[in-house]
Amino acid sequence: MKIISTEISSAIYEDRTTTTTTSTMLNCHACWRQNLAALISTHVPRRTAYASAVRVREQRFNGRNSALYRDPHKLANAVKKQLMQGDDNKALQMAREGSRTLNSVVSWNHIIGHNIERGHLRVAFKAFNDMKKMSIFPDTYTFTIMLNALAEHANRPSAHERALQLYSSMSNPNSPVEPQIVHTNAVLKVCARCRDIDSIWTIVSKLPLSGLNAPNAITYTTLLNGIHGANEVEDGRRVWAGILSRWGTGKLWVDEQLVCAMGRVLLSSAKPEHRKEVFKVIEQVFGIENPISEKEEVNPEDQLYVGGTTKPITEIKELLQTSGEGDPNTPIPYVPLPLRGQTTRDSPTSGSNSPATRPMPGNSVLGLAIQACAKLENKDLGRHYWKTLTAAPYSVRPDTENYHELLRLLRESRSGPEALDVLHAMLSHRNTTPTPKSFFIAMSCCKREGRGPGFPTANKMLTLMSENNVRIDVKIVTSFLQCAVKTGIPAYWKSALKTAEDIFDLSGELDKLVRKKADGEVIERHVELGKWMQGIIHRLLESTEVSWGHGERVVFERKKGKLVRLIEKFGWLAGGAEGVGKKWKAKIMDGNIE
Repeated sequence: MKIISTEISSAIYEDRTTTTTTSTMLNCHACWRQNLAALISTHVPRRTAYASAVRVREQRFNGRNSALYRDPHKLANAVKKQLMQGDDNKALQMAREGSRTLNSVVSWNHIIGHNIERGHLRVAFKAFNDMKKMSIFPDTYTFTIMLNALAEHANRPSAHERALQLYSSMSNPNSPVEPQIVHTNAVLKVCARCRDIDSIWTIVSKLPLSGLNAPNAITYTTLLNGIHGANEVEDGRRVWAGILSRWGTGKLWVDEQLVCAMGRVLLSSAKPEHRKEVFKVIEQVFGIENPISEKEEVNPEDQLYVGGTTKPITEIKELLQTSGEGDPNTPIPYVPLPLRGQTTRDSPTSGSNSPATRPMPGNSVLGLAIQACAKLENKDLGRHYWKTLTAAPYSVRPDTENYHELLRLLRESRSGPEALDVLHAMLSHRNTTPTPKSFFIAMSCCKREGRGPGFPTANKMLTLMSENNVRIDVKIVTSFLQCAVKTGIPAYWKSALKTAEDIFDLSGELDKLVRKKADGEVIERHVELGKWMQGIIHRLLESTEVSWGHGERVVFERKKGKLVRLIEKFGWLAGGAEGVGKKWKAKIMDGNIE
């Protein structure tokens, strides 16, 4: 009897222990899945275990988030809200919880895109891998944002390799997402920025000739950008012939960015004939007459723009051929200049890729034409394109960068007074207020003018800066002193020194830079200004043509001594700028300033 009571007590104790353990495991929401198998095999019958698991699951979804983990759209909105509030950890936790019962790919896309916008590329890739581990397959948009992020951060060490791996995984037969042209354009952009021209040709050669995944204007633009980085001008010219052929048959729309990409390829060449072809490209697409085409003789051997090419194109034959039409090794047909027709600033509708519907030139084309004129040092040609594009029917409104290109053209032609007129024109428009960069380029026009009216014009530019509250930096003051030295007139040297001292406190600026622990290059530019001022004073003191007033020479000698001490004090902070003082003095004495 005693033995029986002992067995009953032991059974009761084991039952209580099992019940307590079961209750503890079921109340833990984080590990109920892991303990389910143990409950089934050791503690309670199978039916009771499944019933308990269902009750726990219902308890988790019966709270205030009951609808959140049942609707993927509501979950995505909640995750996005948490990301906007800055709670990244909670957003990630919600996405993981939802991934157990829902296809929460949109929520994961929000997390990946949020980290990419903040520049956290490594965190974005970690979320991408976590999503795949939870059996959430990425969709088209996921690959798009990942490849675009790699294109924007192509300078990262692993960006190029990761982009090719992602694109290759999409091309696998087992991939749930097939690569589209938007993905191809993104991976081509990565390769172009990394100057991997071989991978570009490999990817482009596998594109279909028709359909939604056929190469479009963005594809050709990226291809030409890659060619520009590789300095393969002849390949770019052959690609352009294929572009004209497809445009002539209505299979491709040529836009402004594509034209500018081809223009950059041509401008990268050192041959003047290639640079002049920029105007041919502008004429072919926009119908703007090339004023120098009639004056030049056409080379009969160069048939790219004349009568087709006789060379087989092995690199891009897949792009240039059309499905079911002839041999890709046949010469490219001559594409005549399109007739003048309707112009549009937007992409045409379907079926209207005809050359009769032209794109409208914008600021990029204006800048391209002025750059080509600057390369050719042809100011009159630049003036022609500026007037043509800014007048009707094109009516391009020049932006700040267009004016900068015009100033660079005037710098090549050493036209200081015209540069001052450009600054006044910029001030007359609300959206083109001159910046310190604008005045620096204009000042360089005066510097290259030499003994002409360069210094008086530079003086007027400084006055214009003061009147319009434009910040005068050290580079502008240095360029102003160089304009005075180029004239060779001592009176201008004195005037320039006085103006520089009035508008710029060199000693005070150097003290501020040291307190802020500025970069050595910034300090070196200020030390350079001190060297120019010291050199000009030294040249004045040694010149016999300078007339001094009462006590004026002593004042200049004291200024020279202060500048010498200033250079010795801050020259070492500038990374050894003191060591090149003799070279700067020789430059000032000889007047060799470029």
